[in-house]
Amino acid sequence: MIITKSEYQEWLEHSVTKAFFKALEANREELKENIVVGLYDEKQELEVKGICKSVINILDMTYEQLMEGYANAK
Repeated sequence: MIITKSEYQEWLEHSVTKAFFKALEANREELKENIVVGLYDEKQELEVKGICKSVINILDMTYEQLMEGYANAK
């Protein structure tokens, strides 16, 4: 499957994509707050930090990174 850069840009601007990203950001903020108030033990905190980093990676993914990941998955 080939995705053009303009298709990727259209997807980023789509209202569903924006809502999805906003929900991810809200979830990440909730997880961070839970770390601050001490809701997790050490192991859980490490897992939550990993989840937060994954969310950042998704939110910040560029077209080039998407295509690279797709090519490597084949």
